[in-house]
Amino acid sequence: MTANTRKARVLMLKGAEIILVPNDCGTMRPRLNALSTRAYENMVGIAIANTCGKNAGCSCSFSPICWDDRGQCVDNTLLMADALSERLSM
Repeated sequence: MTANTRKARVLMLKGAEIILVPNDCGTMRPRLNALSTRAYENMVGIAIANTCGKNAGCSCSFSPICWDDRGQCVDNTLLMADALSERLSM
């Protein structure tokens, strides 16, 4: 279990319903996949705010819900900015 996995689990056990993650780094794809997984496995919402720029950006939020009411798998990404945007749009 990684340190971030343990931190998300501890926050959930202490009653967190959403985890906010400030971020300032690149190589976002692996980080986003991990955060999506943390949301699902800990049943908490996760939102990340990142700086914009080359290989960065992607401020986003994830739901812990990965199946709809019919049992169909759904994408748990709620919002996702592109690499150059400074805000999230619905």
